[in-house]
Amino acid sequence: MSTTTLKIIAVISMIIDHIGLSFPDMPVIFRWIGRISAPLFIFCLVWGFEYTSNIKKYISRMYISSVLMGILNYFISVLHLKNSRLIGMNIFRVLFIILIIVWLYDNWVKRHPKRYIYIGIFIMANDICNNVILIFPNKDKRGLCRIYFSSTSR
Repeated sequence: MSTTTLKIIAVISMIIDHIGLSFPDMPVIFRWIGRISAPLFIFCLVWGFEYTSNIKKYISRMYISSVLMGILNYFISVLHLKNSRLIGMNIFRVLFIILIIVWLYDNWVKRHPKRYIYIGIFIMANDICNNVILIFPNKDKRGLCRIYFSSTSR
């Protein structure tokens, strides 16, 4: 099976996931089917990193795709849907961050094997910050503090 076939499977499952998310009263199986898309895209990303002839062009294409998708998300959520909250459907941003982490690992950790702890700290800090932001949306700039203090004062 080629990476093109994997990407087609990932796109189809992602479309099914977005259908399950967007339309009310859709069966939960639509969301379950869609969960296979991200691991397939990540596999294809790392496979492409391994076999690309120019990593700088690969990174720049992922960055441009991430920015264009972010602009498209902005126009869809704020201007078209009249929603003040942005839609968080930008897998290109996640893929770009993963590509940067893989590139850092490939260039830095392999040359300096005893300094791998810094990359580990960076990855863990990035993951913790992203999960905190995704789990606890901060609408009034005090949301995270309020959630923290209300859970510790009980």
